[in-house]
Amino acid sequence: MTLGSVASPAVKISNSVQLDGNGYPSNVIDSCSVSGGIRGVETVDSTVKLTNSTLDGQSGYGVHVNSTLSASTMHAWIEKNLVVSAETPGNVGLFLFGNPDDEETDASALVQNNTIHGWTRGIQTSTQFTGSTTPKYEPAIENNMVSASSVVGIDHQDYTYSRIAWNVSEEGFDPSAEGNNFVYPPLYCGSQESKVDEFTLRWDSPGAPGNLGAHALIGAKPVECAFDTLARDVNLADGSDVLVLHDVFVPEDSTLTIGKGSTIRFDDTDESANGGNGSVPRFLDSALMWS
Repeated sequence: MTLGSVASPAVKISNSVQLDGNGYPSNVIDSCSVSGGIRGVETVDSTVKLTNSTLDGQSGYGVHVNSTLSASTMHAWIEKNLVVSAETPGNVGLFLFGNPDDEETDASALVQNNTIHGWTRGIQTSTQFTGSTTPKYEPAIENNMVSASSVVGIDHQDYTYSRIAWNVSEEGFDPSAEGNNFVYPPLYCGSQESKVDEFTLRWDSPGAPGNLGAHALIGAKPVECAFDTLARDVNLADGSDVLVLHDVFVPEDSTLTIGKGSTIRFDDTDESANGGNGSVPRFLDSALMWS
């Protein structure tokens, strides 16, 4: 399927989408579902703004951005998408290739707040620059959650002049993570009892706002659930809404801080092996801090 522009929300697309047009943003996909095909969304010498969508590619690529444009101000804006391999492991969740000139006035590619799961490589970049100087604004890969990669989470060996920061990759980085990038399990809610989304976050996830310093959300999905022993100190953001599914244990050396205006709901029964007998989820040995 080849499209010049997809702008309607909640559109379900079977097989794959190939995008044409090189004036940014010549192709807009927002709040859509794309399934099947060797490449879920593909751009060839074109531009794309892909946001708030779900893609479940198969053996090839979830998103394949292949652009040698030099006149476009931005080749790709990819934000708040869930990119899942339907046949684990697929090849690459998000492959980014570009060739911007050295007079760019904006980032050649912005990849942020995506959740990418179940690929050989979650994100792979191969970006070559024709100019000899750094572009005015560097390409950015930021605030992404990458998990269940069979080789490496984020492969950025060939990503020249890139800004790669505040990403969490369960299987690491190549080259190794530097600065504010982290190697941790994502701690998804995991469709516990079918009452929460599979890829929303536990409140102690490294992607939850405030859990890695004062940083914002990492990944595409918000905090939705709580259960089991805290993996780290939790600083639950103001106004959060969390469902406690199983018993929550706060170790003596950990702190659970709940922000103003937050709603903490408890499931009717604790269906975990530790709960037993339909008991209600509880806080155990916890020292709560209410801000």
